Amino acid sequence: MAGYKVYLGLNGSDVDRIIKAKPSIAVIDFAEFDDKQIKKLITKDNKLISYLNVGALEKSRSYYSKYKKYAIGNYSDWDEKWMDLSKKEWQDFLVAQAKKFQARGALGLYIDNLDVVEEFKPHGLYGPAKTILKRIRKETGLYLMMNGADYFVSKCIKEKDICFQAIQQEEVFTRIISIGKNKCGSQTKTEKKRLKAYCVEARKYVDVFLLEYRASTANRAKISAFCKKYKMNYYNSKTVELL
Repeated sequence: MAGYKVYLGLNGSDVDRIIKAKPSIAVIDFAEFDDKQIKKLITKDNKLISYLNVGALEKSRSYYSKYKKYAIGNYSDWDEKWMDLSKKEWQDFLVAQAKKFQARGALGLYIDNLDVVEEFKPHGLYGPAKTILKRIRKETGLYLMMNGADYFVSKCIKEKDICFQAIQQEEVFTRIISIGKNKCGSQTKTEKKRLKAYCVEARKYVDVFLLEYRASTANRAKISAFCKKYKMNYYNSKTVELL
């Protein structure tokens, strides 16, 4: 889908670039834009979805010092910490953030890092994760898109307790080889088969979006055909930083 864009590497200085792209759905980090810039991005033809890191805490965030006490582990390869979703103060903060972004113009949330549920199974975070999503949905009505977290998503579907409206799955047809070198290639046959089946199953219940990286001409054709067949949307990013 040409109108679906994921711009998590951009900020307020890139407003004109985003407008020029004319996205029908744009995923951005509202924390990187001021109110004036957000208002400039809002039109009758697009939907703004804000990033919300539910399962991890980035050291770069202004609230890191306040909530780091609820961390349960270091997130390898990223300057973040996995979070204990059962902590009421963390849950309340996330709901407050959702309300804040909604008030500024977000129509949905891009929920990140609920892979924490699988990473720390002994902590029993599946229930708390659902509690957070259900609270956000009940108190805001926002459209909730899960990024990754296929273990969590599959369990919700199996139990018929779906507390989100969409999923986004990265690297179904492509895979990142090197972030620093912006190098990508084709996904392995085994993983591609698994992720395609997962997306097809999920599409029976929710909207599905694919996020691919630097797809070749051949891969772009395959992605387009797959998404058309199953009525999914996709974005092919030219950079792994989502710029």
